[in-house]
Amino acid sequence: MDFKKVSTFIAGVLWLITIFSGHVLANNQTESPTKSVSQQSFKIAIYQQNYPYQYINATGQPSGILIDFWRLWAEKQGVDVSFHGYSWAEGLAAVANQQVDFHAGLLPSDTRKHQLLRSNALYPHDSFVYLDSKVQDAITLSQIAPYKVGAVNGLVNLEILTADNNISVQLFQSRPELYDAVLNGELLAFVEQGELDNSYPRIKELGAIFPQYKRLNYFTGDYSAAVANDNVELLNYINQGLAKITLAERVDIEKKFLNMAPEGDVLNLGFAGNLPPYMGYSASGQPQGLFIDMWRLWAKHTGHQVNFVGDSLNRSFTQLVRGSLDAHIAYTSVFDENSGLQKSAKVYSLSSQVFVSNRVPNITSLEQLNGKVVGVFKAAPYVDSVTRQYPEISYRMFSELAEMIAAAERGEIDAAISEVETMQVKLVNANLQGLFYLLDQPAFPIDIFAVVAKGDTQLMRDIEQGFASIPRKDLHMLESIWLKEHASSHFSLLEPKIPLTEQQQHWVQENPVLKVGITKDWEPLEFIGEDGQPLGINRDVIESVTQSAGFELEFVAYDHWAALVAGFRDNEIDLILGVSSANSRAPDFDFTDSYWQMPWSIIYRRILGRINSLADLNGKTLAIVKGYQLTNWVKANYPEIDVVLVNSTTEGVLAVQQGFVDGFVEGLPVASKLAKQESIVPLEVAVVPEFPSQDSRIGIHKGNHVLQGILNQGLSTIDDKKRQEIFNRWFDINIHSGWDKRLVTRVATQVGFVIFAIILFVVLWNRRLHKEVGRRKALEMQMKHMATHDELTGLANRTLIKTQMDTAIALHQRQGLKLAVMFVDLDGFKAVNDKYGHDFGDVVLQQVAERLTSCVRKSDTVCRFGGDEFVVLLTSLNNKEEAAFIAEKIINLIAKPFIGNQIKATLGASIGISVFPDDSDSAADLFKMADNLMYRVKSSGKNNYSYL
Repeated sequence: MDFKKVSTFIAGVLWLITIFSGHVLANNQTESPTKSVSQQSFKIAIYQQNYPYQYINATGQPSGILIDFWRLWAEKQGVDVSFHGYSWAEGLAAVANQQVDFHAGLLPSDTRKHQLLRSNALYPHDSFVYLDSKVQDAITLSQIAPYKVGAVNGLVNLEILTADNNISVQLFQSRPELYDAVLNGELLAFVEQGELDNSYPRIKELGAIFPQYKRLNYFTGDYSAAVANDNVELLNYINQGLAKITLAERVDIEKKFLNMAPEGDVLNLGFAGNLPPYMGYSASGQPQGLFIDMWRLWAKHTGHQVNFVGDSLNRSFTQLVRGSLDAHIAYTSVFDENSGLQKSAKVYSLSSQVFVSNRVPNITSLEQLNGKVVGVFKAAPYVDSVTRQYPEISYRMFSELAEMIAAAERGEIDAAISEVETMQVKLVNANLQGLFYLLDQPAFPIDIFAVVAKGDTQLMRDIEQGFASIPRKDLHMLESIWLKEHASSHFSLLEPKIPLTEQQQHWVQENPVLKVGITKDWEPLEFIGEDGQPLGINRDVIESVTQSAGFELEFVAYDHWAALVAGFRDNEIDLILGVSSANSRAPDFDFTDSYWQMPWSIIYRRILGRINSLADLNGKTLAIVKGYQLTNWVKANYPEIDVVLVNSTTEGVLAVQQGFVDGFVEGLPVASKLAKQESIVPLEVAVVPEFPSQDSRIGIHKGNHVLQGILNQGLSTIDDKKRQEIFNRWFDINIHSGWDKRLVTRVATQVGFVIFAIILFVVLWNRRLHKEVGRRKALEMQMKHMATHDELTGLANRTLIKTQMDTAIALHQRQGLKLAVMFVDLDGFKAVNDKYGHDFGDVVLQQVAERLTSCVRKSDTVCRFGGDEFVVLLTSLNNKEEAAFIAEKIINLIAKPFIGNQIKATLGASIGISVFPDDSDSAADLFKMADNLMYRVKSSGKNNYSYL
């Protein structure tokens, strides 16, 4: 996933500094000491068609951000103001001729700077070229040259479009005239100074065809007041008043007009509008996507109301710093400490994979692209690790996905690394789905975080606790709706893949997050990458094991092994990886089964000659990391070797290079990696037969037999193929040509033993699985029912209702009948659940299911959609009123008391209704529309129903 981060964001921050510095004036004017202005009222010119900044509304009154701003200015200065509408040219002339005192707000242009004096900045402003949704994504102005671009006559900075871009502009006298031409199909692109005019009668239709995510920013500047060229005294007086208006006051005015909720209980959440299926807009212009629905679910569980504001990442971050937005719902990277932003809770994980151009056939691994050109996103968190792991590939960096796809279409790159779902949607939209084929491996993880303003610790806590409170199955259900490959998606992978006992399930529910200790520089077993993320064989193993059981992981990095063990003993972490089951650890540790055997090896300077056995080191010094169980074995069996303890692998290798010790003991994968690193002192690796192989296990706290059993079950799911994938990804043994045949034979023998042990393990496990086949067949029908029905209520679940919706729409199209989708949300359920507990809450949900079922026919379907939300599918209707009748019936039934466990409670119901084919012929749109209407009911008093 790609996000641009720098230029516009910095410009926005600089704007904040500018408006409060009080020292920057347009046209490089040096502000003189403020003189008194005697007049008590001011005439202000405004442009009549500059929504949402300055315009004449439907009642003929001046309105907009700048209108409210100057009224506040007048209040601060103790004066009166009046507003006078003009065209652009007339307004400029009125200011220059002093028919009015000043203009409410102009953008900078080369022609105006010699005619008028401009005040300090009022508001930042972006101008856009809006593109039809059918047009391919554009990144630069030159890419829209084939299209004629419409614009209102008098707009400033149109020369930016025409200069050097060969863009043809068609001028219109007014916004309505321009919008009408656009909707009549005369234009595929048009210019707007900011947002679309909400007063236009067909604004929803216009916004759906020309969505925000398709617009291209071509100019960024600041609105400023303007006075006649010789009126410095008035300019100083204006700036004096501007200094009295705080940023918070500016933002409150802005929120009123920019589709942002006013400060209070409603949170304004920014999102990127061009990253389907995660974030985007529906055909009707409504925010939609997996992340959007996840945050709606978060809002339901936390009691917050949310308002989604779609824009580019850079503009969203500027708004976040200013306070116009409260949070951004999804971002991947880290922030500079001076950015004013910080990551909040991790909300999701994605992965990027390799898309190979069909011009390069028969590629099965990334290594086969050595010498080829591979496109990657320069802001992707995995860039450093990819370029380090595959140095022979030529990389081309991109900022936008559309730019990468265009480069592949032109044959400029041979492959691309991108997030899978978004890439596939973009390729389909561009009719280029045949351009690439996808490699299964490697996959590069991308963690997704919420972003808040720096210091907003309360909202950070709310976000983290809110997502933690959402049942994982509800989140997984959202994935099944939005993602094509939902079986391997984030929450799907967190669902248990192994059969857990009731005791084990309870343990996982009580302990959903495991803290895993790792060392920072034990590459390739475990280490911290340049992007700060844990990497290596052990990480891949523990993720595979714990995801199969439904755990989430939190990694804690330590400088060296001894510190890691000490942290474990101090209960800072739950697990240690790659540990041996030595007797000296018995008082503190229990261990899982072994997940692989690691041969020990010796790193030494080539100048010492070959080392064929440990006896060759008698009388020499051998470094071993503190805490390694091999230390006592060497001392007991080879007393003539002088053992020196070091803190870390890095310290051990350095001791060898500088000649402080003759050799350093490490595992073969680690030693192989270290020996290949560039060094002034050439190093060799020896695998000697005397060393016992180390069984690599997971260490857990003594007596935790439940966790031990779960992890062993998880380890049993790692088959030979999966184990080999992990091994190949990280372990690259390079046997130097100077090694003799005996050494090669010993290495091959030890690796062969590991493979034999793995095969034997798999065979024994398969025999055990064979005994369960009969039992599983008996459960097959029950599992099929569970896959399509809610466990608590027995109602249909989302999977089933989605299937039935598609079938029902096809049937009703043939028969010419209507069907209705009803979203039913229980009013007051959260309070009841919190007050009386989940047991009584479950009783209530079961009774709700019974009451809903009693309201409908057998041909209709009732579904528990998640939490306290239900969906009713009504079929074979003649008109909308029939659905309204059922809605009233449901509201009356839900209003009756719920009784159970000697507790009595009352609830209400908010219902949104969408109807096929009146509202849409798409199942997804009908669901969305009913959901939005339900939220409209909740925001306007609850316990009612609504339909279009």
